[in-house]
Amino acid sequence: MGAYFNNRNYVAIYLHNFFDAFGKSMLEVFSVVILYQLGVPVPFIALFLAFKFGCMGILSPLSVVLTSRIGLNTTITLSSVSYIVGVYLLVMGSYENALLLFSSVFFFALKGALYHPLINGVISMYINDEHRGRFNSFNSIFKTFAALLSIGISTILLIHELHIYVVLVIATALILSVISYVFLLEDRELRSTYSIYDVYHFLFSQGFRENLAPFSLQALLIIERILIPLFIFIYFENFETTAYIVMTAVGLEAIVLYLFGKYIDRFSKQSFYNASLIRSLNPIIFLLSHFSGVFVYVGQIYVRIAENVFNASFETKLQTKARKIDDPILFVVGKEMTLCFTESGVLLILALLAYAVQEHVFSFVFAGSFLAIWVLYMSWRD
Repeated sequence: MGAYFNNRNYVAIYLHNFFDAFGKSMLEVFSVVILYQLGVPVPFIALFLAFKFGCMGILSPLSVVLTSRIGLNTTITLSSVSYIVGVYLLVMGSYENALLLFSSVFFFALKGALYHPLINGVISMYINDEHRGRFNSFNSIFKTFAALLSIGISTILLIHELHIYVVLVIATALILSVISYVFLLEDRELRSTYSIYDVYHFLFSQGFRENLAPFSLQALLIIERILIPLFIFIYFENFETTAYIVMTAVGLEAIVLYLFGKYIDRFSKQSFYNASLIRSLNPIIFLLSHFSGVFVYVGQIYVRIAENVFNASFETKLQTKARKIDDPILFVVGKEMTLCFTESGVLLILALLAYAVQEHVFSFVFAGSFLAIWVLYMSWRD
């Protein structure tokens, strides 16, 4: 265990992910709620997210192209700067100034497009196979504690409308995440000579095509996770209640991960079926909220725990597959593009449904995520 934590690369990635999770959690959890409070209706929120993910998909090839031109460290730094600009435009914006509000989408999309392929690819290269399950377990714990602290601070600041301090705290956290990455992680030779055409060619290659279905289905689970805070806010019509439920869920999640992290590690190595079963119960719980509000509390708490169990299993499979590729970053770029384009398409459909059925659109979200889990399991169980 001592040798594990004395590994400079592991420590660097843990610290980087902690501060990055802290910075993103301050706004990421409540971003759709903020839009709704600004007067943006549910169909337009779905369009906002569809535009964001569509831009991310289109811009994702820049992660490998820019890395080859300006280096990995500079690209990671640029992604953090882009996110800080997006946060400022969103937090300080208003529904009346729609152009300013929607311009924040580009900067959030650029952050995701540059960051996710690179960090996931780096993890695939730096983490040894025998440590992969343990790494994902510890990583979930660190990121959850970061989210708990971050959401608590953002709740206080947003309730008191101290928006500029939200921007300052996020900027500080992301700067620390960049410092952890740039100065601690050992340099490693990366193959980064691809063009945008090469990335799209890989996306439709025979070797990658078998992964299109699992990655597309995972998009439905991500959409559910993003929209749950909005569902809670609309259900109770109170931001303080929403924040209390989310904070309670994250707090219990942190305790469970600390006490039972080894079991999550076991799930990630041994049983994708068990992880899928645990995660698939969550949309059922939320669908039962039509009968009682207690299921909203239970559902938010349960999803935080079930999400970690499922993600530990899914990410371990992903990283193992990526490590077998000549350039794992290229593999993860393909995964991110598949996710983003699917998310954009699904959200456009949800926007149309929201016009017709209003808030009942969440029932479609929960039903879709339940089906996605089991179809994903069937397509990637081997």
